[in-house]
Amino acid sequence: MLNHYFKPWIAALAALLLAVSFGSQASDRPTEDPSPSADDLRKLVEAALPQELITEDNTKLVAQLLNPKLGIPLRRSFNPYRAIRTLFGRGGASLSPECRKLTTPTGDMATDECIASKGLESGKGAYKVLRYSKHLALGNVAFLNREADRVIDPAALPPVKMTDREAYEKAVDFLKGTFRVPGEEIFPIPAEAKRLPVRTIALGWANAGGPLKAAAPSSVPVEKMVLIPRGLFVQAHERLQWVPGPGKAMVVMDDRGVKEAIVQGWQEVRPHPKAHAENAKTRSELVSEIAEDIASDLQGPVQAMNMRLMLTVVASENGVGLLLPAVQMAVLPVPRDLTEDEQVELSQMQTTTAGMVREYPLVRMFEEFDQNDDEPLK
Repeated sequence: MLNHYFKPWIAALAALLLAVSFGSQASDRPTEDPSPSADDLRKLVEAALPQELITEDNTKLVAQLLNPKLGIPLRRSFNPYRAIRTLFGRGGASLSPECRKLTTPTGDMATDECIASKGLESGKGAYKVLRYSKHLALGNVAFLNREADRVIDPAALPPVKMTDREAYEKAVDFLKGTFRVPGEEIFPIPAEAKRLPVRTIALGWANAGGPLKAAAPSSVPVEKMVLIPRGLFVQAHERLQWVPGPGKAMVVMDDRGVKEAIVQGWQEVRPHPKAHAENAKTRSELVSEIAEDIASDLQGPVQAMNMRLMLTVVASENGVGLLLPAVQMAVLPVPRDLTEDEQVELSQMQTTTAGMVREYPLVRMFEEFDQNDDEPLK
């Protein structure tokens, strides 16, 4: 399975998203206090919800969030045959016979992927593979370009020369040009930004001595990994112009080109037809809902409680996701960076260090009933 190759990168992207999406409310040191009282928990939730964004009247905020700027979905923009010509060059690729099966044996929409490949996955030679959702409304596309096995001389291994900015720009160009990811749904990075969503991948080895010890370092940076979460423009507030949406992308490259790329869950979406701004929850409702829900599962102290507004998919129709504005809360029982002494102290307390992440819709949803039928409309 190709997903095996991408698991480390997906995990790294998830870690990056949490790091960049939540502001910290952490205290200076871990506390030995048990779970906070209901009153203290409400205060923590109150402090985490920015008053300038979430108020007692959130109808305007919800109206803006329900009107995101959406680009052309992959279902209409991604052409697999053009991508195969671009990625595989002369000779193209072999398509899996399964590509023709667009429904399951029971007649439902097939949610698996079509596979185009060149070479043998289990062999030692070069291998390329492109995978994409049979129904592109689901928004999954992945590419792997594996070189043939070769002996690596650490002393002669050239380091990657491209800068983080160059890597980011090349990754965006690849996603937009080859995978046809809509540029309108990629968070803009200011030209003056000092930190970019780029990681450097280094190849390291043990150096036991001998001629290698003087000839080569213990590691060499060989690739750049660019992590790109989906962003939707909403212009809800001067501090809230973009919010995270469903989907993420990753591109790994060196100076010669793209080695791996994945677009995961970049689903075709539209606002939920039953979500209405006049049904926006008040700040008081949200505080009570969040505090009660967290209290029901909390098993230890709280060091930080942080939030972000987002658009989340709560249902799908024929593969198209239905969006709802939501508050995502992260509850952390320990500070992000613990000293060794603090880690020892926590281990002696036998308390969990695992946090929780929960989503809470900003809109009250009601079942609609047909006047001529006792069953709710689906």
